[in-house]
Amino acid sequence: MPHFLTKPGLILVVAWIAQTLGQLVGLSIIIVGPNVAAAASNKRAEDTYQTPARACPKRARSTSTDRPGTTS
Repeated sequence: MPHFLTKPGLILVVAWIAQTLGQLVGLSIIIVGPNVAAAASNKRAEDTYQTPARACPKRARSTSTDRPGTTS
């Protein structure tokens, strides 16, 4: 192995670059993850609550004051 590859300064620079790139990739995963989960949750909620409305058109026209258990 060449001597210049074993110098402490070069090793520190390479380690710092690897650590910084690792943090940037990790941070982007942490930021994007909740957005993906929220989008999937919103899709499931829409599918859950839109299906009964299509099955019963009268129910789709009702307002929140028409539903039992809700207060205005």
